[in-house]
Amino acid sequence: MSTRKVLGVLIVLIFGLSILQPHYVLAENKGNEEKIVGVWMWPSTYRGYYKKALESFGYRDPFNVTVYPNIPKEIREKALNMAAKQLIQELKNAGITDIFLEVKLTTGYLIYPSKAYPERTYPSYPYNDTNILIPLLKEAHKNGIRVHAWIIVHYDKDFFGKIDPIWHVGKAKYNWKPTPIPGRVRLANKEYLKVLEQISKELISMGFDGIHLDYIRYPHMVYSFSPADIKRAQEYGINVTKVIFAVRHTFYDDVPLQNGSVAGPRDPYYIFKLYLKRDPDIVKWFELRRKDVDSYVGNITKFVHSLKTWNNKVPIVSAALMPDLTRDNILYPKEFQLLHYGQVWSDFVKLGVDWLIPMAYYRDYGEPVKWVGIVKSHVINAAGNVSVPLVGVQTYSVSWEDILNEERYVFSELGDKKAVIIPLPDDIPSDPNIAEKVIDTLTIINKELYKRNIEGYMTLEILDINGTTIPKGSLIIVGEKAILDNILLQIPMKTIEINKLPKIQVIPLIPPKIAILDVGSEYTIHEVLKELGFQYDIIPAEKIKEGELKKYDILVLPPGSGTWEAKLLGKEGSVKVSEFIAGGGGLIGICAGGYAVIKGYNEPTSEIQLVDARLKNWPKWWLGVGIVNVKVINQSNPVTFGFKDSFRAIYWNGPVFEPYDLKANTTLGLDVAPYVELVKYISTEDTEGAFSYGWGDFNKTYVDSVMKNAPAVIFSKYGEGKILLFSFHPELTSGDTEYAPNSILDSRYNYRLLFNAVYFVSRKSEEITLEPGKGIVYFRWATYKSRLNSPDVSIKVHAQGAILTVKVINYGNVEAKNVTVDIVLTLNNAEKVLEVSRALETLSPGEVKYETIILGPSLLTPRIGLHKIRVTASVKAENEVSLTISNNKVEKEYLIMVFPQTPIVLFVPS
Repeated sequence: MSTRKVLGVLIVLIFGLSILQPHYVLAENKGNEEKIVGVWMWPSTYRGYYKKALESFGYRDPFNVTVYPNIPKEIREKALNMAAKQLIQELKNAGITDIFLEVKLTTGYLIYPSKAYPERTYPSYPYNDTNILIPLLKEAHKNGIRVHAWIIVHYDKDFFGKIDPIWHVGKAKYNWKPTPIPGRVRLANKEYLKVLEQISKELISMGFDGIHLDYIRYPHMVYSFSPADIKRAQEYGINVTKVIFAVRHTFYDDVPLQNGSVAGPRDPYYIFKLYLKRDPDIVKWFELRRKDVDSYVGNITKFVHSLKTWNNKVPIVSAALMPDLTRDNILYPKEFQLLHYGQVWSDFVKLGVDWLIPMAYYRDYGEPVKWVGIVKSHVINAAGNVSVPLVGVQTYSVSWEDILNEERYVFSELGDKKAVIIPLPDDIPSDPNIAEKVIDTLTIINKELYKRNIEGYMTLEILDINGTTIPKGSLIIVGEKAILDNILLQIPMKTIEINKLPKIQVIPLIPPKIAILDVGSEYTIHEVLKELGFQYDIIPAEKIKEGELKKYDILVLPPGSGTWEAKLLGKEGSVKVSEFIAGGGGLIGICAGGYAVIKGYNEPTSEIQLVDARLKNWPKWWLGVGIVNVKVINQSNPVTFGFKDSFRAIYWNGPVFEPYDLKANTTLGLDVAPYVELVKYISTEDTEGAFSYGWGDFNKTYVDSVMKNAPAVIFSKYGEGKILLFSFHPELTSGDTEYAPNSILDSRYNYRLLFNAVYFVSRKSEEITLEPGKGIVYFRWATYKSRLNSPDVSIKVHAQGAILTVKVINYGNVEAKNVTVDIVLTLNNAEKVLEVSRALETLSPGEVKYETIILGPSLLTPRIGLHKIRVTASVKAENEVSLTISNNKVEKEYLIMVFPQTPIVLFVPS
């Protein structure tokens, strides 16, 4: 590749770039546990191998009704053995340990001639004439591969799906009457349960190693309203009319009311709120559905476990699980899982299911690939020491690079990434310079997190690495080596390189979407959040009333006036805020934000009561401003990590909390648990000029009597969401120096409280484990196999200073041929300043090449100021299959700052 200057831009190809950084290395653990590596497989895939084998004997279109019956038995047997051997050998070469082969279809038919239920035998060749499963089972066992019979439970279209289907709740299309939906079985049907048991028995006796239950759930909460379901619910004393209205009003507009009017626009959270309020009819209704699912799971598991496999073992019962309870892009995820599906992971464990397999198809769910690791953590926690936690992953519509990343998250491996631990102090450093370095480090890391250059975790346990104690609250950072090395050069603290992730509990540092209530003014909190690298939107109350909060992870109620904030929100906005938090969103209230959401002290604040607390300093709230001494009383909460005992903070007439039981008198009617006190007040600062006491006869004695031992930082739950309230100001380093000239702190270290708080309350930051999963299951073999014999060329763009780095890598297992790279730079959406095409010829598996683009001053110096530049980079290889091309193109926008008296050009994220 040539090096040339194009329109003032220098192009350089760099091989093997590396940056040296001092580090410690964690010793490798030699003991490697065996991994379960499974594939889901449709019968049509195996049928395809059989078809190809028959064709090798000269039979065209072998499964045609005029051809297959005339194929001699010995030819069929030879072809089946050939097909089984080829398939199993390919699976073995790919490292597959387990096959989940679909044998009962959504139609209810079986893909083999069934003796137990002949009428269910699939009515076409070869399934209706030949048991194609026997040779496959024998060949798999010969090669140490287990085979599980994959059974679709809820669907039985041509049998019980006709006899006893589920019923829709009814909508306008159905004249608001419950309507049968043929194809799906009512899971209260005991006859169908017995059929599934007998099918399982037939399959185990045939030679399968286990039974895999799929669709062992309801499909949606709008189903299960058959006359039989309604009668059963009424016998349990459930007000079914209320349930029907609640379901309809959650999903449909203008639901008819008994008085002849309509309910108006749907409320998408209506039924979730009723469930959280523990409405007895709603709770009982969904518990019945849950019991239906549990009954099928428990009975089938118990029955299958009473059998013996071909090698005299207890058959394995596994289940494919919905992953919605782990999602952070919807509100009420746990309630969503239960109310829609009646499927509770912990129930499956108690009922004896051996293998749990949540289907973490991240792209289908609109989640990032790292979500696979979140799902893995949840299933490990659910399985405990009872069940085996596996993760089902997506292989369709994704690249091989994505599949490798899915594997990395399932097994907590680094792959081609580098990882470091950044130890952070467990208490405020005595040296203010070190304290400043801590904040600088958090800022650098946070900005890179938002750029998606790295991934991060906050440790929740004390670690010991090679004799070095790593406090709780330290950071684990993972990224591409070249990028991470460059970031580490900027960090003013020691780092420890690790070659594997520790098996500990962590908070994932997934950059949250933050909304700050628009109160008409901007305060220091706005500046400090930006300084720490957080990105946020200032959102007016009107947007909150329109439901915009569902797009965010955290709402910040800033300093100012609690009454004004409550007044801005009004009743409608207060309900929307409460729904957001109850559904899993986070809230941080600072000073005025704390005044706003506890027991109301006037009419506006009475609309948004969320925390079991009231004001101790009311009506005399103006206690003063300046430095206060506070003490950590809860060192286990991540918010206080880095603060061991007492420290100083800035107080500015903030709320002084005391307990108060609101009971169910909260905005949504939820009864909340008492708050948890994290930090308490000790006293105001004695130093002269460090604290200015309030107006009138306020003095140190009075103010300290109000504040002493009162909570200064409290944490509470509201529904599924977290609320954190600061009485003092963690974002301030000084008070009102006009009245308290010595109210100045030594450093910005209290900013760490804010950093911790944001990642603690964010709905993206639920605690997870970095412990690896026991195995992975790919959906499905056909799409997985097609990647094995293809390259997967990927392209990435990274900006640092005035340098753009374009990285090309082949993630595939074979050499990429005739690789070409195209790069286009467009200025201000109009002027094309660079267009280059390069031929890299070949890229070996795992080979990486970089192009570094340095913007030269001759192009941009005349354009002083800020400009937008769009980078479009693409790569293609002649022999790459179309399934892997999703990572072949990248487009990024950056802002370029050109200075008048220097050739330096700085990139900033757009």
